[in-house]
Amino acid sequence: MRYEIVFPAGAWPGVLKHLLGQGSDEQLAFLLAGTARGSGWRRLLVREAIAVPAGAFVRQTGNYLAVKPEFSQGVLRRCYEEGLSLIEAHSHPFAGRDVAFSALDLANEELKFRYVASRIPHVTHATLVVGQDSLDAHVWDRRSRRTVPVDCIRILDQPITDLLPTSHELPGENVPDPAPWLHRQALAFGSAAQQRMERVRVGVVGCGGTGSLVVQMLAHLGVRRLVLVDPDVVEVSNLNRLVGARPADARNGRYKVDVARRLARSISHNVQVRALPLSVADPAAVAALKGLDLLFGCTDNDGSRLILNRMAVQYLIPYLDLGAGLQAAPGGRLSAGGGQVRLVRPGSFCLACIDGIDRVRAARDLQPLLDRRRHADRGYVQDNDLPTPAVLFLNCAVAALAMAEFVNLWTGYRAPTPLAYFDLLASRLAPAQAERQPDCIACGEGGSLGLGDLEPLPGVATTPPAGIGTCAWPPAPETQTHLERVKGR
Repeated sequence: MRYEIVFPAGAWPGVLKHLLGQGSDEQLAFLLAGTARGSGWRRLLVREAIAVPAGAFVRQTGNYLAVKPEFSQGVLRRCYEEGLSLIEAHSHPFAGRDVAFSALDLANEELKFRYVASRIPHVTHATLVVGQDSLDAHVWDRRSRRTVPVDCIRILDQPITDLLPTSHELPGENVPDPAPWLHRQALAFGSAAQQRMERVRVGVVGCGGTGSLVVQMLAHLGVRRLVLVDPDVVEVSNLNRLVGARPADARNGRYKVDVARRLARSISHNVQVRALPLSVADPAAVAALKGLDLLFGCTDNDGSRLILNRMAVQYLIPYLDLGAGLQAAPGGRLSAGGGQVRLVRPGSFCLACIDGIDRVRAARDLQPLLDRRRHADRGYVQDNDLPTPAVLFLNCAVAALAMAEFVNLWTGYRAPTPLAYFDLLASRLAPAQAERQPDCIACGEGGSLGLGDLEPLPGVATTPPAGIGTCAWPPAPETQTHLERVKGR
């Protein structure tokens, strides 16, 4: 079983400030987390940090902590009532690059793990110890009934950072050279950054005009693991912009995901592609996507955006939403055109914060096809399933903007651009910023941030059909180094 802890954007610096910025005494914080589960993996999704105040300790020194029972029992009660899992994070303020749990920590950890497991069976219970430049983490594995190391701690700040606990064997210091065909790219971002991008597991939802370009660019970047989701087949009208498609694909009704998989494999023999000819509202698609590292949304309807936005927020997965469109007067004269790229970094704003989803259209999109057609026939809703203008070069511009932001997430080569709007007729790119709204229905206080499997996604059946596989983890990263960035350095 592989275990990972994920912190939303902005959460980790606050936890560090409490644990290491309070003088020479050890400090403690309880982290409440949702859980995401799949075949061979589990993620703890940090939802809330409870900093333990000085008045809640029975004893607090530079090498010892004892919390008042009523305080810790109150935290456990919340876990029991809300279904949340628990991470106990404390500091060793005098430790440097080799922080480790003390013998006393390990003895108390075993007792607490067994105590909580016997009384709150649903809770995943983990511990985290932080030094000045390193950290370590353990989790209680219920299946084997023993303590095991956490494999990775992911921080969704800029750039996204994976921290390797000290209980893992140190990898070699030398980063291997990239493959010769990726050498020019590594010159731009460095061999270590290139290797990071190769390990990223990416989901692309929508493999049409924009999505096929995204798949092509990801393969050229060297990304090795892709999950593609789209229920549609190739049609003749797609051939002007569907990269990799052939006339025979339209004649044979080939799925777009199969065309995209063929395209990716023609570029890189190392890429592993899982092609799912399904709607993103299908439980099997959700099961395959929820354990990935990043999602691209390349769909043209608000129902898919509603699901992907909520999936990003709930499962703490960064999400790039792409859109492109043209308006033309009768006779073929363009009156408007452009596109957008919007980055949802969980912990920051989401699409619901910026009114980026038309909820009425989303409800229509998530209706069964027969119901949509029946309602359109009766005049209850407008039938939007009509041909619209579309050209390849506009899709290329939007996909390139999104790919630049994808690379930036993992390399940090510039400040992030969470919102970018492109006006085709004016040849103008307008970057923008936005803020998370505290009352947002999705990511605001009391919303779905970090809930993971605790809450069903809107428009998705709650239980996958029997026998459906879920996203599987690849082997643990081989080139992580000990925490140069524990403090964000």
